[in-house]
Amino acid sequence: MKSDHLHSHSRRYALLRKIISFYHEVYYEDICVINADNIPENEPVIFAPNHQNALMDALAIIFTTKKQILFMARADIFKKESIKKILTFMKIIPVYRIRDGKEALANNDESFEIAFRSLKNNEVVGIMPEGNHGDQHRLRPLKKGFARLAMQSQELLDSSIHVKIVPVGLEYSNYQAFRGNLLIKYGTPIDVREYMDVYSENPAKALQSLRERVAKELVSLMINIDTDDYYETIYQAKELFSSHNKKKIASLNEKFEMEKKLTGNLLALVEGNTSELNDLRNKLKDLELDAGQLNLKPWVLGWENPKKSMHWFSEITRYFAFLPVFAVTALFHAVPYYASEYFSNRAKDKQFVSSMRFLISYIFYILWYLLMLLFPISIILKGILLITMPVLGILSFDFGDSLKKIFVKIRFVILKRQNSNALIELQKDYANLINWLTVKSNL
Repeated sequence: MKSDHLHSHSRRYALLRKIISFYHEVYYEDICVINADNIPENEPVIFAPNHQNALMDALAIIFTTKKQILFMARADIFKKESIKKILTFMKIIPVYRIRDGKEALANNDESFEIAFRSLKNNEVVGIMPEGNHGDQHRLRPLKKGFARLAMQSQELLDSSIHVKIVPVGLEYSNYQAFRGNLLIKYGTPIDVREYMDVYSENPAKALQSLRERVAKELVSLMINIDTDDYYETIYQAKELFSSHNKKKIASLNEKFEMEKKLTGNLLALVEGNTSELNDLRNKLKDLELDAGQLNLKPWVLGWENPKKSMHWFSEITRYFAFLPVFAVTALFHAVPYYASEYFSNRAKDKQFVSSMRFLISYIFYILWYLLMLLFPISIILKGILLITMPVLGILSFDFGDSLKKIFVKIRFVILKRQNSNALIELQKDYANLINWLTVKSNL
C-alpha cells in the first residue's frame, strides 16, 4: 500500500474535500456542530465516533474538522480494486477482523504502522470503536483496536507527545433520507497517558478501562436506546414528542437534549415499571392505526390549525405559484435523481444506502450539469441554467416534501370542520399521550 500521502498533507485530497464538502452541506437540511473547539491542536488525535451510518459517519467528521483525517475502516469494503484505490485516495485504510480470516490479521501491522506514523506527525486518525455499524440509535460494545492503537502509539512516542482520544457523538434525523438533519458533538479529549502506568503492569486491564471510559463518554454524546424489547416503543415516543415540540426547539442540540432526557427516563422504566412501557406501546400502536384509518399522520394532531382564511389563501397561492417551477425542475432532474435512487437502493446492507446515494447522486448530478453544456442553446442560457438549477433543485425537493404534508393538513382541517367524532377522540388520545410524555421528560 503506497502510504506517503496517508500520513502527510495531500493537496489533491484537500482539493477534493473542498469540492465535495459543498455537496455535503447541501445533502443535509441542517448540520449542527457542537464543541469543535474540544479538538486539540498540534497534538496527535484519535477520533472515536459512534458508528451507525457507514461512510457518512466518516464524512461527518472529515467535513467539520480542519485537518486531513486518516480513517481506519473494516477490510471487507476494500475487496474490489477500484473501490480500494478510491478509499486509499480518501485516506481510508483497512482494519482486518477475525471474520476476514486469521491469516489476514497480519495485514493490520501495516495499517497500524501507517496510523502510528500519522500520530507521530501530530496528525489525526479516525477509527470506529464499535468495529461495525448498526441501524439503531444505541451504542454497541467497543472493540479493543482503537484502545490498543492509542496505548501502543503513546508507548512508542516521545513522552512529551500526548495522544488524545476525542469521542464523537453522531445523531441523524434519518439514516437514509436526503435533506435530513445531522448533529455532531465533539466530546472532551481523553489523555491516554492517564492509563500508561496501568498499561505497563497490566495491559488487558488498561485497555478495558480505556474502553469503558470512551463508551461512557459516547453514551453521553448520543441517543442511546439500550433495549431490545422496547427499542421501537421508545424510539417512536421520542419522534412523536419531538415533532409535537418542533416550534419550541431552537436548535438541533436543544432537540437532542430534550430527546436525551426523555429516552433516558423511559429507559429507566425497563428496569422498573414495564407495565407503563407496555401501555405506551399499545397507545402508540392505536394512535398510528386510528390516524391511518382517517388518512392522517400522527404528527398532524399536534399541528395548530390557522383559523384565519387569509393564511390559507396565501398558503395555497404560494403553493400554486411555485408548482410550475417545481414541475419543470423535477422533470429536469428526473434522470440523475432516479438513476441515483435505483443504484443506491440496491445496496444489500441498508446502512450503506445513504453513503451510496451521497456519492452516486453527486457524480450523476455533476455529469448531468456538464451535459447541459452540450444543449443546443445559447451560452448565456447555459450559464443561467448552471447557476439556477442546483438552487431550484434543492428548493423543489423541499417543496415536494412540504407538498405531501399540505395534503395531510387539508384532510385534517376538513375533518375538524365536520366535527368528526373519530378525530375528536383521536385528538384526546394524542393530548393524553403527549401530556404523559411531557411529565416523563421533566419539561
